[in-house]
Amino acid sequence: MIGNKSENNPLKYLILIRHAKSSWNDPSADDHDRTLNDRGLRDAPIMAERLADSLNRLGIDLQQIFSSSAVRSQTYAQALSTACGCPLETDRALYTFSSAQLVSAIQEFPDNLNAIAVVGHNPAMTMLANQLSSANLDNMPTSAFLVLKCDITRWQELAVRTNREFSSTKNLDAIEHTILEYNFPKKDNS
Repeated sequence: MIGNKSENNPLKYLILIRHAKSSWNDPSADDHDRTLNDRGLRDAPIMAERLADSLNRLGIDLQQIFSSSAVRSQTYAQALSTACGCPLETDRALYTFSSAQLVSAIQEFPDNLNAIAVVGHNPAMTMLANQLSSANLDNMPTSAFLVLKCDITRWQELAVRTNREFSSTKNLDAIEHTILEYNFPKKDNS
């Protein structure tokens, strides 16, 4: 793996992934049970291969994918797991639209995992991308992924910066993490 602080205290790599495009065809369906629409089903394997290629190019060995329990997230996470050749775990705590709740869930992940992906929902994904890095995104599109090199050695150390639009103060413990890659379906990768 690249970028280790030392052999005993490796850096952490966090990949934030928004679920693929979901269907709104059944108005009676519970939000948690919505499936992918045609575009989501088309984009999922393409973006899964893009992620696998990016991680290979960056020299990052993805150890675990954690997915929201929502059907649309799990479906995309399955494609990611297959393409990246790593295990998938569903976590009900990741079915959230709050970046604060998302950070709390990530802080509970095992420290022996140095490279993880989290598949979840907006606005939490966009907010967290902006709070952890210099991404400055208006919206993280469906199927998008953001690869971050985090200057921490334990997931519990993950802290977010206060949103600059709403407050002039910053969380002094928060570190701006390095964006290694940002990709989404409509990005020209040629």
